[in-house]
Amino acid sequence: MNGLEYASPAALAWLGDAVYEIEVRNALVDLDAVHTDALHKKAVPFVCAKGQAIAIRELLDGLAEEEKAVVLRARNRKSSSQPRHADPVDYRWATGFEALFGYWKLRGDDERIASFAREAMRVIRDHMDEIQPKQLKETGKRILISHD
Repeated sequence: MNGLEYASPAALAWLGDAVYEIEVRNALVDLDAVHTDALHKKAVPFVCAKGQAIAIRELLDGLAEEEKAVVLRARNRKSSSQPRHADPVDYRWATGFEALFGYWKLRGDDERIASFAREAMRVIRDHMDEIQPKQLKETGKRILISHD
């Protein structure tokens, strides 16, 4: 693991949060949305704990053993705070998801970051009804992004 097996899971998740957010923003900026408020609303399902938890649970089996270890170590870490706007189980899985992006960033594996972000966004897009049911009922609109 290149010494990264001893990196703080919280620090990896903190870094990974920013790394993944940039991947999502890059994907959404391609949609030519003019207003930042519209871009923010489109990003929420992809960066919220529920969306990230769904993605990592679905993609976990395809990870290498060392990558799984990063996810599970971050997911299982003790936390002194509780999430305010997320289910605690989803929040823990999302922490593991974000730690994985931090791990890849510190390894310099930008290609893996980009490919996994695309896969995660595809999974999240496929589960949009579970992530944003209230918005769908109110507007009848779905947020779609394509990287195919």
